[in-house]
Amino acid sequence: MGAFGTTLNELNQNDPELGIQLIAGLSSNFLNQVMEGTLDASLLTESSPFALPQTVQWTELYKEPMILILPNSIKSSRSHDSQLPVIRFERNTWTGHLVEQTIKVNKLKIQDSMELNSVAAIIELVRQGLGYSIVPKRANIAWAEDRQLSLKELSGKTIYRKVGLLERRKHSDKMLLKSLSNNFYRE
Repeated sequence: MGAFGTTLNELNQNDPELGIQLIAGLSSNFLNQVMEGTLDASLLTESSPFALPQTVQWTELYKEPMILILPNSIKSSRSHDSQLPVIRFERNTWTGHLVEQTIKVNKLKIQDSMELNSVAAIIELVRQGLGYSIVPKRANIAWAEDRQLSLKELSGKTIYRKVGLLERRKHSDKMLLKSLSNNFYRE
């Protein structure tokens, strides 16, 4: 959760009537719930393949570069190639589209292995030496201290996963946006 925990605690203390729900899921599902009015707002990744309707607004909070991760068990002379399979983020998700875009832009030749929709699960499988992956470089992970992973910046164009607040343009609590923006907004 990183800084989200602190922010959520502040919001809860400042406005105990505010209904905060923490739900893990796909960004596309949360987009639909915000558009339907089931939710006033949602934190999600921005990569919608279609334009957002006028009834909602997007505020970017931060962005994460897509990076290549390899198990440290691979000798330094051996890099990502056909000898080791790719563990992909599920292709039909927004993050999965970013992974595909990263592969194409960087002209990577890969051998697919399996697909998951959890960055944490993918990282763990890479740690176990089952393959390599392209994932967003999440801010709440101590990458430099992880002795089981090697991180590689891709030599081509860097693709970013953007994380932000999607909210209905008209809802009762604009304090949420202000608090989140104050804690996360980075230029």
